[in-house]
Amino acid sequence: MAIRKKSVAVPSEECASYLKALGDEKRWKIVELLMLEPSNVSKLAEQLELSQSHMSKQLAVLRDAGILVAEREGKEVVVSVNPVFRSKIGQNQVLNLGCCSFDFNSCRD
Repeated sequence: MAIRKKSVAVPSEECASYLKALGDEKRWKIVELLMLEPSNVSKLAEQLELSQSHMSKQLAVLRDAGILVAEREGKEVVVSVNPVFRSKIGQNQVLNLGCCSFDFNSCRD
């Protein structure tokens, strides 16, 4: 995984909350999948083999940190990475938190 520092100063407490939310392997995988495309809760739960209630708890942590946003589309809730944190460097999708950034393309085999 490539980590890039950004020159914009982000308060350390804010950065710590982002990193804490991403510190769980399942939440990291959720963000990795959502960097590819938005998804609904049931599809994410199925992909990661989690119950919907467990998935909802994981998504709540990421939403509370501000990393994810959710929108209701009919009966479904579609979740995506907050556009504020999305950027593209060349062909790579990058999660840019302001204090650091993560190039998810370099994580894939």
